[in-house]
Amino acid sequence: MGVILPPTLNILNTHMNTKPNIFVVYLAGTFGNFVANLFYGANVDIKGDVDQRNAHASKKDAFTFDAFKKHNSTLSKQDIESFDNQKTDIGIHTLPFYHWLDFDFAKYFSNHKKIIIVPDEAQIPMVAKRLYEVFLKHPNDLNSQGIKEIVLKNLNLPDKDYPEYFLDEICIKETIKNLNNDYRNWKRYKTNGNDLIMPFSKIKDIDFLENCVFEVVNEMDISYSGFPLYSVKNFLHKNQEYFVDTCSKIN
Repeated sequence: MGVILPPTLNILNTHMNTKPNIFVVYLAGTFGNFVANLFYGANVDIKGDVDQRNAHASKKDAFTFDAFKKHNSTLSKQDIESFDNQKTDIGIHTLPFYHWLDFDFAKYFSNHKKIIIVPDEAQIPMVAKRLYEVFLKHPNDLNSQGIKEIVLKNLNLPDKDYPEYFLDEICIKETIKNLNNDYRNWKRYKTNGNDLIMPFSKIKDIDFLENCVFEVVNEMDISYSGFPLYSVKNFLHKNQEYFVDTCSKIN
């Protein structure tokens, strides 16, 4: 299902937020935090938290409303009212679930852009492998132990010691299933003029990334210090094994 707002929100007298707000909506594992980092400008240091192949540790929380940090499919009255109190000149939000595609951003933000990162359906197993290896496998801010214990419990497997490769395999399979469920939200979505579609297969193309960033900042009249080329090259090198075309090198 898409995003269904609670009935109480329909009668709110909201004020339109006129500041630039960028919403990176993506299938978890498709470099959403990395793409968001590009808008911080030339001096951003793209680095990971539990694994240096993700970009979570370089995210600047001040640029994101608390409402969009929760990743819920509904927002409270207080969440909506907080949109009036944006302290930064630009909002940069990462939303790693396609159920956000149906949220009515235009109702609250007059100057906004949705950057939607989309893999081909055949690429989902590779995306799931990356998501598991660079984040879900480790203790993280979502789960203090990683997901192995959750998967074993959900599958109701006997309580015994399993080989590491077996645990990894069943966790990746479970991740594929979850990503496929979310992907259905993308397949039924109708794009609009506020959307910029970024194919997952183009993430490794630095020229493409730079052109997308400048297209967005120019369209939204955002003051921008420059594309962080050095950090981008380093990050892409770390993730080269997860690109479908592994023969394509990052220059």
